[in-house]
Amino acid sequence: MMEVLTIIALVVVPISAVLIGQHLQTRAKKREDKMNTFKILMTDRLYHNWSIRGVQELNLIDVVFADSQKVKDAWNTYRESLRDANFENQAVVKKIDENREKLLEAIAKNLGYRISVHTFQDPYIPVGFYNSMESQRTDQENMSSVLQMMRNFNFSEIPSLSTGVKKATGKTKK
Repeated sequence: MMEVLTIIALVVVPISAVLIGQHLQTRAKKREDKMNTFKILMTDRLYHNWSIRGVQELNLIDVVFADSQKVKDAWNTYRESLRDANFENQAVVKKIDENREKLLEAIAKNLGYRISVHTFQDPYIPVGFYNSMESQRTDQENMSSVLQMMRNFNFSEIPSLSTGVKKATGKTKK
């Protein structure tokens, strides 16, 4: 009888150890993926998650948080508020921000953090960084305006270069 127990122990214990180890590794990897998503969304909230990596993480939520209906529901609510949103309307923008904050709160709770929505409302933005972001935004708006004016400009009304040179100098350029 003792030999049978020894043989069972020699077979079962190593197999159990491997299975338990694999389970713990899988669980740790899933938590790491969730944490990575949370970190990226927290840091990208400065840009309202409009960075490439923020959008990538948003699109992974259904996979990474497949085991959390609350996170998936919060993500669906946030995603729906983004569809065809009128970003000129401040009430719409406020609702989008609230839904993003609720998503971050749901993720934080899933990870075991006890954080309120207020934590997400006041990110740290250094003045120089903010000024740089605003400068880039202004430059993009100005460039967009210039491009729009160029699209509307009728280039066929511009005399050719050789005609312009002849009129200015009285000589034809050869």
